[in-house]
Amino acid sequence: MKNQLITLAFLLLTTVLIAQTADQVTTSGEVTYTTKVNIHKMLKGDRSERMKKMLPEFKTIKQVLYFSETETFFKKMKVKEDVVEGDLEGGRGSRFMRMMGGSDNDIYYTNLDDETITEQKDFLGKTFLISDEIEPMNWKLSGEQKTINGYVCQKATLVIPKKKEEAPKKENKAKKDKKGKKAKKEAEGRGKRRNRGPKNVVAWFTSQIPVSAGPSKFAQLPGLVVQVEIDGGNTTIIAENISLKNLEKGTIKAPKKGKKVTRAEFKKIQKEKFEEMRKSRGGHGKGGRMFRH
Repeated sequence: MKNQLITLAFLLLTTVLIAQTADQVTTSGEVTYTTKVNIHKMLKGDRSERMKKMLPEFKTIKQVLYFSETETFFKKMKVKEDVVEGDLEGGRGSRFMRMMGGSDNDIYYTNLDDETITEQKDFLGKTFLISDEIEPMNWKLSGEQKTINGYVCQKATLVIPKKKEEAPKKENKAKKDKKGKKAKKEAEGRGKRRNRGPKNVVAWFTSQIPVSAGPSKFAQLPGLVVQVEIDGGNTTIIAENISLKNLEKGTIKAPKKGKKVTRAEFKKIQKEKFEEMRKSRGGHGKGGRMFRH
């Protein structure tokens, strides 16, 4: 009887300690991320070598995420640029770098209860407010683990469905021969540009912080995303500092500035503007794919 009482007391104590520990888990806070993009690896086409001379190999961007159990707020941090306009040929390289990193006014907000996204985005001097539903991400979890900044993290790989290629238009032999080698090369380039977007994404998340949050759209996992590797490390995003704390009221709020559009409408605007830019450069649109998000 005495042993049974001791056992019961031990179980009760264990239950209380577990409950207290659960109550102490903070599910809100602030994360500082650093995104590093290898620009040289992304450059393609005839002018890539010339562009490499104009641009640094890497672009580094600082971003901040505020999160709670029901909302997230992600934006670029305002820091001094490593490259100034005078450092790059004619200022074109500087404009290119700014477009790569996005605007300081860009905001990515998610409401996890409503499963909606509100994104404030600057594009060619105009601000847009994009509303959309959270698109489900098909993550495949593995048992692989590693420690990142003191947190035990688990590996997850994003399964990206293959997009169907557009069938090339048939042409008669005379017309095809008339176009010549130059036209053929441009057509091949357009075919490559259809395959936009990442081909491989690996995320590392920690269940020690049980919130479905992460940098930008990289979330929907049973824990905070601490690191992301895109296309074999061409782009890496890593949490440099994680601060678990109660946030002040108003820290997380949906953006309201800009012209309201849907995701489909914004993509159409982008496509039309890039086509205008391509035509204004005499049909040479190489490099345009790097500005798309």
